Amino acid sequence: MERKKRYKLYKQRKRWCVLALSFGIISLGLAQNANADETPVSDLPKASVIAESSTNNAQMQTNSGKIAETATSQSQNNPKNEPGNDTPSLSVQPQANDTKDQTPLNGWHQDQSTKQWTYYTNGQTTQGRDYVNLPTINGQGNNWYLVDNGTVLSGVQQWAGTYYYFDPSTYLRVDNNYVQSQWGLWYMFGQDGRIATKVYQWAGTYYYFDPSTYLRVDHNYVQSQWGDWYMFGNDGRIVSGLYDWMGSTYYFDPVTYLKVTNHYLSFNGESHYFDKSGIMQEDPLVRQWKTIINGYANNHHILIALQSQKDGAIHEYASVPGYRLPTASIVKVAILAQLLHNTSGNLNSYQQELARKMIQNSDNNAADILVDRYLGGTSNMQAIYSALGMTQTTPGQGNHWARTLTTATDQLKLLNEIFSNPYSSYLNDQSREYIKSLMGSVSGDQHWGISAGSSQYYLKNGWSAFFAPWTWYVNSIGFIPQGNNDGYSIAVLTDNNLPMSVGVNIIESIARSSKNYI
Repeated sequence: MERKKRYKLYKQRKRWCVLALSFGIISLGLAQNANADETPVSDLPKASVIAESSTNNAQMQTNSGKIAETATSQSQNNPKNEPGNDTPSLSVQPQANDTKDQTPLNGWHQDQSTKQWTYYTNGQTTQGRDYVNLPTINGQGNNWYLVDNGTVLSGVQQWAGTYYYFDPSTYLRVDNNYVQSQWGLWYMFGQDGRIATKVYQWAGTYYYFDPSTYLRVDHNYVQSQWGDWYMFGNDGRIVSGLYDWMGSTYYFDPVTYLKVTNHYLSFNGESHYFDKSGIMQEDPLVRQWKTIINGYANNHHILIALQSQKDGAIHEYASVPGYRLPTASIVKVAILAQLLHNTSGNLNSYQQELARKMIQNSDNNAADILVDRYLGGTSNMQAIYSALGMTQTTPGQGNHWARTLTTATDQLKLLNEIFSNPYSSYLNDQSREYIKSLMGSVSGDQHWGISAGSSQYYLKNGWSAFFAPWTWYVNSIGFIPQGNNDGYSIAVLTDNNLPMSVGVNIIESIARSSKNYI
């Protein structure tokens, strides 16, 4: 009897244990479900769902592998699955992830490894290359950026059939600047940002950029986009003035930058001829003058200038470039010209008499009266020099009109006003004719100087010895007519002549040589 009771209690206890074990398994399953992510999948953005599903699938595959490996190990350790191994076989559940922020990217984001900026809209980027207006990177407002699949570009970039440059720091387009590309070469980008070709103005000058390579052209003569040819120097800048190229010397006009051809120009006190190709040649007339001068002692300063009435060409030579000499009495032509300008050519009889003596006889007293009484002193003669552009002429110090300093080239400006087609209105026709009449009738003892070799001439000479050992300044200016406006103005100034006749001989030799050439 007692035995039967114990057996009933054992069976009842075993039944409660089975129920308790079943209850525990059910509780364990609930606990696992309670720990899962409670966010409904249907509420997440589509892109996030796709990303999460991929992640969970991969983790599930990994976990399944590990579970399978564990089951195999257990089977090998207990091949018979004996009753003594009563560990329950649990069903496999996906493990909960450490979920990151699933908010889609918007705006600019920088890749920490490449440092590149990319623009996102709801997690998406634009496709292809485009120039778009976007919020400024790390700034206020909006700006235009060139992006490729949303990633901002910098440096030289091709777009819309040309090239642009975008600053590597701001990523903004660079306009009107000369910049170095990402591969080290330099390029010019214009006002509209496009890469520049041919002639382009920048930083106060002009440059030329090859239409094929876009590189700056240095030390070359090239044709511009409008057909004219220009020279660009070793620094790439457009050339003006003298320039050596391909073994020859050329001259490029400082205003137009064009090559000068078939023209005479002076540099460092000496004129040169630029032929039809623009190549600088020695002035043949200057070559003749040098030959004459070399025949005299080399301690003279000699200044020579001649201007053709026909073509306006100026031939010039100065034994010492920039040197100036006293005028002596040749300044008397300027004295008369200024007096006539001030009176509009209407001199009274007394003034006419003084003027006649001053020019025909080179009377110094007459010059003193005219300068002091009617011009207000030698210093006031600066007015005529300024009016005629005689920038190398300075009135004599101490009211000594004879010590006015000048050059032969400056004297041509005065002579041109009198004898050639005037380029200013300083003298009227009546005044010009009056000066010509006096210079064409100087006294016989003064028929020397630039008149040598000519039967007709307009002349004014000057000679003076200011200091011991009384070496002479000997000068001669005037005009040699040759019919049909083929005449020429000429001025020759010399110093260190001892005796005075040495200077006279030099001037007359130059005058004859010039007449034969012209």
